[in-house]
Amino acid sequence: MFKIKSIISIGLCLAVMATLTIPAALQAKTPFVNPAEDLKHLGKDENLLFWEPEQQVASYRNIDKIFPTRVGHKRWRHCF
Repeated sequence: MFKIKSIISIGLCLAVMATLTIPAALQAKTPFVNPAEDLKHLGKDENLLFWEPEQQVASYRNIDKIFPTRVGHKRWRHCF
């Protein structure tokens, strides 16, 4: 019984250590794009899935300049 508990606790410790260290190691470095230079890095709407990292940073920040958008207004609805 003691052996099973120690194996389970060792496995649990290894699982926790793996979840804390692996995602940090696999994270990509996000490039810095100066917001004043966003217009130079905007991606085209046709190839959204293939944007370079610099294009992603600048384009997601300015998605309203790439795709048509509009403001949604909150309407009063009765909650009866």
